[in-house]
Amino acid sequence: MRYAFDIDNTLVKTNGSDYENSVPIQHRIDRVNLLFDEGHTIYLFTARGMASGRDLYEFTVNQMREFGIKHHQLIMGKPDVDVFVDDKAISVNDWDQKDLFSKSPVIWTNGCYDIIHVGHICLFEKCQELAASCNGKFVIGIDSDKRVKKMKGNSRPFNTENDRARVLLSIKGVDSVWIYDSDEELENLVKTFSPEVMVLGDEYKNSLVIGASHAKSVMYFPKLSEYSTSKILKIYQNEHE
Repeated sequence: MRYAFDIDNTLVKTNGSDYENSVPIQHRIDRVNLLFDEGHTIYLFTARGMASGRDLYEFTVNQMREFGIKHHQLIMGKPDVDVFVDDKAISVNDWDQKDLFSKSPVIWTNGCYDIIHVGHICLFEKCQELAASCNGKFVIGIDSDKRVKKMKGNSRPFNTENDRARVLLSIKGVDSVWIYDSDEELENLVKTFSPEVMVLGDEYKNSLVIGASHAKSVMYFPKLSEYSTSKILKIYQNEHE
């Protein structure tokens, strides 16, 4: 198949025309690269430079290489419209929700995972064990930077959502990482994956768990009280005051 992907705010986050400071949206890039590796043809489209008249082709080529976005052709230009209608088009949000693992059971967990510590690793190991027992996949959802700031204050997160996603994807046994921006997006993700087991820390045992109704079962993992991101950051801040 032939796939066409817009670049800005589809595969990378870009603020206006500030292309130099674009950041990769890793979970989407991973999916594009998977399609490329499977033999599909990947076209990248961008309107960069159309309004200003700047030639941004070489810059964009180098940035796509830096971000590791596999593709066959980069096309500078696309319709200068507000809404594009086509019988084969899908929105990137709909594409984000598409279940990559429709034939495999999913073990799900979600959280901020700002600074990975032993407590997190123990929870992940349990998820990996559950995934192996049902020949399934281990999927992690993480709070976006905007959501973390809303919940924990402007000093958090310590690591950006894309950095957190990359760290998690580097852990053996983690099959996919998804970023959500709101309760609704989290609910929709859990609904899409319909996990065999949703695994959460036991501190949420008496709380309303978003998406729990879409999981076949919910497991609460004992929290290791001696390990805490807040404690780690407090020590760090005290040492640098």
